Amino acid sequence: MNAMIDDRRIDSGWRLLAVNGKQERLARFHLERAGLEVYLPMRLIVHKGQSSARPFFPGYLFVHVTSTTSWLTILSTIGVKSVVGRGGGEPAPLPLKVINDMRKREENGFIPLDPLPDTPCAFDPGQKVQLGVGRHGATLDAVFKERVDKDRCRLLITFIGRESARVVPLAHVAALGQAS
Repeated sequence: MNAMIDDRRIDSGWRLLAVNGKQERLARFHLERAGLEVYLPMRLIVHKGQSSARPFFPGYLFVHVTSTTSWLTILSTIGVKSVVGRGGGEPAPLPLKVINDMRKREENGFIPLDPLPDTPCAFDPGQKVQLGVGRHGATLDAVFKERVDKDRCRLLITFIGRESARVVPLAHVAALGQAS
């Protein structure tokens, strides 16, 4: 058990909790069962034609505490790892505006991801490109797969005989034969 757990009372407000990997829903369930208000912002992911709900901030959730809530209740909850920013003391509550702004952005229970810009991408799927690596102008040959957002793309990189897909900044990618 964590040596930092005690039964001191907390100032009211929202706190950010770090939770164990892929246990956001489990932690939310148990915190709500303990009578706490929890906010787990979600996003909708579409992959290969299938939709699934995922946490907007994987590994984190928000909990609203009152003067009657104890750290013991929060930190002994299944799935909860720590209170972010606690460091031996009590973290300052998050501004209510942070939570309200996220809730205002929700559409049908999900925070939409920023859409891809209307500007066309300079690369086509399957195009051979170079990825700039390091400060000395080194490059890796790669294949452009897709743009994932306005600033990043997914490349297929072969390195030491292994192929892997990686998301990288678009600014580090150039057409084959051009400097990035």
